[in-house]
Amino acid sequence: MTIPNGNSLSGAAAPLPFEGTGSFRGRCESGKVLEELPVGIFCADAAGRCVFVNSAWREICGVRGDAAAGKSVFDLVYPADRARVEAEWKQCGPAPFKCEFRIQKGGGVVIWVVVQAVAEYSGSGQVSGYAGTLTDITERKRGEEALRINEARFRSAFGFAPEGMALTAPNGRFLQVNRRLCQILGYSESELLQLRFHDITDPEDLERALAGARALLEGKLQLFEHEKRYHPKMARSSGFVCGAIYCSMTPGSRSTLFRTSRT
Repeated sequence: MTIPNGNSLSGAAAPLPFEGTGSFRGRCESGKVLEELPVGIFCADAAGRCVFVNSAWREICGVRGDAAAGKSVFDLVYPADRARVEAEWKQCGPAPFKCEFRIQKGGGVVIWVVVQAVAEYSGSGQVSGYAGTLTDITERKRGEEALRINEARFRSAFGFAPEGMALTAPNGRFLQVNRRLCQILGYSESELLQLRFHDITDPEDLERALAGARALLEGKLQLFEHEKRYHPKMARSSGFVCGAIYCSMTPGSRSTLFRTSRT
């Protein structure tokens, strides 16, 4: 792998264990502070080879003792991520480097990390080394993947539900509607997304609907059930559709999920 100044991150002869020079190494090993930090800390020479790593770096990367000498975190990059990481490293130039990728530890264990690094320059303006951090973000990535799967399941259940469903904002505006609701009300999806539920609710039922929505937003109710009349598009002046409504707050947001079916 080639870094911006043309030196190789791998393939070069390793120096003696943690052999460093001058104030660069001194700043990295200032007291016991770096050893006690819960985040991985590393300092590398101009070729990207480690001259100092703390205990957290060793623990995260699964490297024991002096085995980290001369090793770069990039040596551990999971093969499927290597080309992307190399490209991002080349593109960063003199700017600070930040990248999320997987590394492969001993025994084939794969984890996610985020690496951030800055270059150290000599008096002549040449890169003399790098200092950076390495953080294990595996749990965060698992959470993001679980959320992605749950969102995909929700979209599928929402879109193909046999009853009308919608997400509404606190002001009543439709944020998302499914096909069945469009069929019940006679509106297209784009038309409903320009409206609030106030606009299609029968005036005699509106105050009760608004009171229920306020109670949900204020946390006074977990679920609001009621029946009300809707004016569908083709019958705004002469008819209505009666619906059984079940409303609840969506977790982690202030939007309301409601389900309706004709009665």
